[in-house]
Amino acid sequence: MMCGFLFAFCLINLVLTCCLPTREVKNSVAGENPNKKLIFGRQLKATVLTVIDPYILLFVPRFLNHGLLISFFMNVFPTSLQYSTILAKKYPMLTAYYAFAMCSGTTLCKFGFCKMIFRIVDLHMYSIDHKSW
Repeated sequence: MMCGFLFAFCLINLVLTCCLPTREVKNSVAGENPNKKLIFGRQLKATVLTVIDPYILLFVPRFLNHGLLISFFMNVFPTSLQYSTILAKKYPMLTAYYAFAMCSGTTLCKFGFCKMIFRIVDLHMYSIDHKSW
């Protein structure tokens, strides 16, 4: 039963992602760059040049922190819940509950964000510490 609920929420999340409107955003990078097909060598060169850019290298500690955090909460933490003897005996489906909570939280946030996109003009221009909130 729990796996069915988890599957249903993941399916809703996938459908929501697929149904997001594709619209032109003014002053976006995608609008300025025409769709050109690049050969593999040029794509690889562009990727490497982007990775070694000094401004991108400033994000490396953040990416490492985020990767460790996500891998901990998606892999290590649920596994430790399952192998904890007291919790495993009392709540045998605790890992499924955890996965259900993660997936439903993602889905609910997506619903909220979809509503905010249409209500707040230029939402993509705001930063987290924006003073006008």
